[in-house]
Amino acid sequence: MRSGSTSIGSDGFISIDERHRSDFKSLPAKTLDEWLAWQSTLHPEAIVLGLDRVRQVAGSMGLETRAASIEQGQDDGAAGAKAKTQAALPIRIVIAGTNGKGSCAAFLDAMLGAAGLRTGVYTSPHLFRYNERVRIAGEAVGDADLTEAFERVDAARLEVPLTFFEFGTLAAADLIERSQVDIAILEVGLGGRLDAVNLFDSSIALITSIDLDHCEWLGDDRESIGWEKAGILRPRTPCIIGERDPPHSVLERAFAIEAPCSVLGSDFAPQFPKGSRQGKAGGYWHWRDVAGDCIADLPPPGLSGRHQLDNAAACVALFCRLAPILSIDRAAIEEAIRQGIARASILGRQQIIDIPASTKAGDRKTSMRDASACGALTTGLVAIESADTKAPDLGSPGEGVVRLMVDVAHNPSGAKALADRLAAQATRDEIEASKEGISSPLAEGTGGRPVRRAVCGILADKDAGAMLRSLAPEIDRWYAATLDGARGRCGSSLLEALPQGALGRAFDCVEAAFEAALSESEKDDEIVAFGSFVTVERVLRLAAPDFCREI
Repeated sequence: MRSGSTSIGSDGFISIDERHRSDFKSLPAKTLDEWLAWQSTLHPEAIVLGLDRVRQVAGSMGLETRAASIEQGQDDGAAGAKAKTQAALPIRIVIAGTNGKGSCAAFLDAMLGAAGLRTGVYTSPHLFRYNERVRIAGEAVGDADLTEAFERVDAARLEVPLTFFEFGTLAAADLIERSQVDIAILEVGLGGRLDAVNLFDSSIALITSIDLDHCEWLGDDRESIGWEKAGILRPRTPCIIGERDPPHSVLERAFAIEAPCSVLGSDFAPQFPKGSRQGKAGGYWHWRDVAGDCIADLPPPGLSGRHQLDNAAACVALFCRLAPILSIDRAAIEEAIRQGIARASILGRQQIIDIPASTKAGDRKTSMRDASACGALTTGLVAIESADTKAPDLGSPGEGVVRLMVDVAHNPSGAKALADRLAAQATRDEIEASKEGISSPLAEGTGGRPVRRAVCGILADKDAGAMLRSLAPEIDRWYAATLDGARGRCGSSLLEALPQGALGRAFDCVEAAFEAALSESEKDDEIVAFGSFVTVERVLRLAAPDFCREI
């Protein structure tokens, strides 16, 4: 941190005087919760796009915003390039997109960790604890580390007003830089071009799927939103595009700044052995690029849903493109990719919990397990077994079980992915093919599947109508919950957005909606909770309190 009297230097940044430091040190210590509550008061607006204020504070903190170049690694050769580039500039991955950012960050973190590299990851939002947003070497940072980083940000900002997200982004960048990681993975919060994360250059960028979301900030069509997302691209810096039909604005931006792009479906893609059930959980697959390079017999992703194959394929492409500045041989890279794909985990993404039907919400011993075929997850075990080892036979969920699936799907494309997943479980054949241990008796009058109830709470700035229309064919009863807060939406308004003929009731909170859905469920019924991170968090705290306390 720079010292000296308060003034604007030749670099345009404000330096910090000793008097301000003394005043800050005299303040009473703040807990993490107190810091977070205080940060939300610093700016009158929750979201303010633009980089000027963040750039000013980052400069005062001495944060490095540049990144190592992959092209430099290619010139020098892979051997020894990592140490050379790390001594000069950090290796950094920046991820933007509408959906799939968190999943891709999880895949990349797992792959790079399996390769023996020390990672620093910043994602948002969190599900249970703010600490989830910053992970060093696979572990969430502690309260003390966060509060110390917040102190450094506050000491550097002087009177510069920062939003909650901007404050947290600077603290995360500070923690990652101080941790001397091999590679940083930064997830953009909103948009790209004017998001605080975009202050930091990338060595390679990843743009996931793009859809309509945050339209009041980013535009009301995919081309406008794509242009904002493409703001993370840097001249002559490679980019992976994890969508088969990206907006033209993304490709045009890349062409204009000579950023080499690799696009899913055109330059690389997941492929399946002849005769396999393409895209189904439990099947092995191959990754192949346009040049003919192939990584064969990859395990099913540790994250559930057909869309995760595309996310995993994009991350494989990025890992391979990043290889020139990693001192890892090809065989080690392929093994790290296999392990990372299988071991990637993230809370609240099509996650399944088996709940004994005879017990009350909030007072039960639950058997939590990841929704994939890759292993089991109990309330006392957070790690997921790798799919490249022999996975346990999960078998039948047992007598008297209500199956709960939670998913943070909070926009139309996320809801569509969830609907696709539910539709794939509509018949006994599909259920058995998924190899997830679902062998419940099929209910009458529900299209040959168990009775399915939905607990949904959706924020007011989301396209609830489009979300509900996607899921309506897969749901038998609706339990619409009111979300409080400035962005909250009334549960009754969700009922009004449902297609004609849908059956449902409104509740004043998520907890009441879930309690009602569970009390009306019989054994082998299903409950789907979705719509926002808040909805999923509150349902999980009732359904699996012991597990939530351990996070």
